[in-house]
Amino acid sequence: MCRFSVDSYSPHNTHTVNSIILVLSPLSIKHMLYYKFASSQITHTSGSVSLKMPYLAEQCGEFFYWTLETKWHCNPGKITSLQNPGGSAFARGLYVFFLQKSTAEGEDHPLYPIYVGQTRRNFKVRFQEHANQGGVIYKVLNNQFPGNPGQWSLFEYTYDVQPVVAKFLESIHLQTFDVALNTKENPPARDNLDLSHTYHPEDVKAEFVQNYKQGAKELNEALVYLED
Repeated sequence: MCRFSVDSYSPHNTHTVNSIILVLSPLSIKHMLYYKFASSQITHTSGSVSLKMPYLAEQCGEFFYWTLETKWHCNPGKITSLQNPGGSAFARGLYVFFLQKSTAEGEDHPLYPIYVGQTRRNFKVRFQEHANQGGVIYKVLNNQFPGNPGQWSLFEYTYDVQPVVAKFLESIHLQTFDVALNTKENPPARDNLDLSHTYHPEDVKAEFVQNYKQGAKELNEALVYLED
């Protein structure tokens, strides 16, 4: 049993937990804290616990676009077929799936990130797995996701980097953002996208960079221990 009271909820508010009563095994507590609040920042104020929830990824599409296309010079690809979902057979690394509303040609519509992944194999092999039943590509092209009304198109961005770098970048994204179809290192999957708000890239950049720097610092510290 877990009972707690919180102040009002909104996607990126800081929530004050006034009381917590837990009857859980240590392992269950560990899993709950890791998967549900992995990206929360926990502070203690006046006997209360403040939990800073991650940004909803679909509200931060402009930041994803800024990093992937403007800074890392990645190009989008449209996915239209389960039989040939795309992806290079000669590259591996980080990838992000986005949704875009399908409307009149020439109109400018935002991209909504729905999944962040990494692969040490090539993108073509990994994307074909996502095209199988239960995969991200399968769900979108079979209209199983999202639950939001409208016609949707699916796009991918790939960043060709070494697997260890891709894994690090994936973890930083999943620490900073709640991505709808990610379940590992993230809260449970969500069936609907929350499109009620859009964050400017500068609103998100500071926290993403802070998480990146902290992760890099701890990796460097681990290396120092090994070299000692």
